[in-house]
Amino acid sequence: MAAAVEATARFKLAIRETQALGQAGATDPIINYEVGDVVDNVFVAGSAVKVSKHYYNKAIAVDGSDLDDLTALAGPSGTTVDFSGLAIQFIKIFNPAANALLTITEAVSNGYELLGGTGDIITVHPGGTYLIGQANGLADVDETHKALLVAGTGSETFEIELVAGATS
Repeated sequence: MAAAVEATARFKLAIRETQALGQAGATDPIINYEVGDVVDNVFVAGSAVKVSKHYYNKAIAVDGSDLDDLTALAGPSGTTVDFSGLAIQFIKIFNPAANALLTITEAVSNGYELLGGTGDIITVHPGGTYLIGQANGLADVDETHKALLVAGTGSETFEIELVAGATS
């Protein structure tokens, strides 16, 4: 039996800024900004943006370069996650503060374009998080479009989460 996958995405940046007026007796005004969707968007296999498979890994060793095959990712409890025939819909990467700069690109051989264009690079600075929803914008994973190159500068770990689904 296949696992049911549901992804809830909330893309929002909330800023609270206190204006320093510097006037005696005046209360400094607070301005709130919200950029993005403030409503949770839930995605399932039947949504306009379909999700049906999920991959998460917290301990990928990066020893200068690491090649990840999107058709054979190590899943939970000894399972294999295979994204063949599915497009990556959501990408989340966290690079702990103690790490060096982390880059993810399509591999030279059978590369998968995570941002939709040849030569695209995702760069995550130490302590940074990268999150993007692609909304049916990427190609399906297949035998000639399946590999990612992850590069750092040591025996580092980071977190990666991928959610995939059919685009039609």
